[in-house]
Amino acid sequence: MQNPGYIALSRQVVLTRQLDVVANNIANLSTTGFKRQNIMFAEHLSKMDNRESASYVVDSGTMRDMGQGPLQTTGNSMDLAIEGDGYFTVDTPRGVRYTRDGQFTRGPEGNVITPSGFALLDENNAPVQVPVDAKEITVGKDGSVFGDDQQVARVQLVDFNNPQALIHTADGLYKADGEPKPSENGRIQQGMLESSNVNPVNELVTMLEIQRDYQASHRMMKSEHDRLSRAIKELGRVEQG
Repeated sequence: MQNPGYIALSRQVVLTRQLDVVANNIANLSTTGFKRQNIMFAEHLSKMDNRESASYVVDSGTMRDMGQGPLQTTGNSMDLAIEGDGYFTVDTPRGVRYTRDGQFTRGPEGNVITPSGFALLDENNAPVQVPVDAKEITVGKDGSVFGDDQQVARVQLVDFNNPQALIHTADGLYKADGEPKPSENGRIQQGMLESSNVNPVNELVTMLEIQRDYQASHRMMKSEHDRLSRAIKELGRVEQG
């Protein structure tokens, strides 16, 4: 396979990766707090002796779309949504993790936990707890937690200088290598959840574009294969003559 074939093949490899990313976005349409991903492309130039360089397409990674997802009202006082920038902090057996998924419940001892049983942390990195006998739980936009009329904690909201560096792990959580900082503009909306920011129509359009680009690359590879086959046949006839 000569350079045109390699170039087309590099394009097909990246398109396959892009299709995986789009399929993952679509699969997470209903995932609370999910942020859609985009694939990042880069050009790799390969020097061809004294001739012009060949340009290849390479996959240089993915980037999350940090745009706000729609806020959906649930009426559940334990559901919390972040409006603006920031992440909830939760304690897990593997260490502190971060999330935009605000589906919380009250544990048997009054501690506020995620669906996986991880404790929501307050501004002092202690588990948020409300009195077991509290009949009404109120959470203010600044994270203040009240059990009936008594403030019992303040939910910790953090942010990062480079949120793209967060590593996605299981249970909708993120792992951070750097130190967090207090969120500057994040506000908590009680009785709401942040939906995925994936637009299904846009993703389907992208999927169709990927399919067309892949077919075009395939036609290019077939055309190059046919050209080489014809050249070999012609050369064979010349040598025989």
